[in-house]
Amino acid sequence: MGGRLDRTTTNCCKGIAAMIIMLHHISFRVSNLPVYVKPIWYIAFPIVGFFFFMSGYGLTCGLLQKKNYLQGFLSKRLLNIIAPYFIVAIIWIGLEIIGGGGQTPVKAIAEAFTIRYIQPLWFIWVIIAAYIMFYAVFRHTEINVGGYWFTSITIAYILISAFVNPRDEMYASIIGMPLGILWAVYERKIDSYFEIYFLRKEIVAIAAFVILFIGRLVLSVAGFDNHLLQSVLRNIITIAFIVPLVGLLKNVRIQNRFLIWLGTISYEIYIIHPFILYFFEKETAEGKRVGNLEIVLWTIGLTLLLSSVLKVVQDNLVRKVRS
Repeated sequence: MGGRLDRTTTNCCKGIAAMIIMLHHISFRVSNLPVYVKPIWYIAFPIVGFFFFMSGYGLTCGLLQKKNYLQGFLSKRLLNIIAPYFIVAIIWIGLEIIGGGGQTPVKAIAEAFTIRYIQPLWFIWVIIAAYIMFYAVFRHTEINVGGYWFTSITIAYILISAFVNPRDEMYASIIGMPLGILWAVYERKIDSYFEIYFLRKEIVAIAAFVILFIGRLVLSVAGFDNHLLQSVLRNIITIAFIVPLVGLLKNVRIQNRFLIWLGTISYEIYIIHPFILYFFEKETAEGKRVGNLEIVLWTIGLTLLLSSVLKVVQDNLVRKVRS
C-alpha cells in the first residue's frame, strides 16, 4: 500500500468522475427520470470533492518533490485552468452574438463568465481561488505548517459561506483539497495505519460513508435543512467518501485505455458540457421541443468530441506561451 497514488489509476478515476458529474447535470435537464436513476442527483458533491482532493494531493506532491516548485507557479498552473475555459467562453460569446444566438454582448459575456446562467462554472472560479490560496500559503510557510493553515482557511470559508452564500455547491465539498494536501504530507503514516487490518478498516470506512450519506438525506427530509448543518455534513461526507476510495486506489491498478483518455480530458469535459446543456435549456425556454434522448446523446457526444479538440488546442497554446 505504500508509495504515492498511481497516476494512471487516478487518471482513470478522474475520467469516471467527470462522466458521473456530466450525467448528474444531464439528469436535471431530462423529464420523467426513472426513480432508480434519481440517486445520481445526490452523489455529485463527494465526487467533486475527489477532484479537489486530487488537486491538493498533486500540488503538494510536486511541492515535496521539487525544490523550486512554486517558482512561476501561478503562470504555469493557472494557465492550464484558465486557458481552456477562456477558449470555450470566447467561442460561446462569439456564437451568441454573431452566430445566431441573438444575444447582446453584455448578456453573452455574463453567460460565459458568471454562474448566474451556467451554474456549474462555479467550480472553475473556486479552483482558481484555491490555487492562488495554495501559492500564497506555501510561499511563506513550511509545508507542514502550510497544510494546517490551508485547512483552517478552508474551514473558515465553509462556515462563513454557510451564512452569506446560498449557493452551497460552492463550499459543499471543498474540504477535499486540504484533505489532499494533508494526505500527501502524512502519506507514510496514513499508509502505515491502513496496512494493518486494511479490509476491516475499509469496510468500516465505507459503512460510515453510507450511514452519513443516508443520514443527511433523512435529516433534510425531516426539516433539518439549514445551510450550516447541511454544509458541515456534506464536507464530512466528502471526507468519508474520499478516505475509502483512496484506500482502494492504493491497492488496485486500472489501465483501461478508454478511461485513461477520459481522464486526460476530464477537466475539458467539466468545462464544455454545461454550455451544451445551457443551450438545450434555452431551446426549451423558447418553446422548442427537445427530446430526452436527444439531450443525452448530443450532450455526451459533443462533449467528448469537443473536449478532445479543446485538449489539443490548449496543449499547443500553453506550449507556445511557455516557450
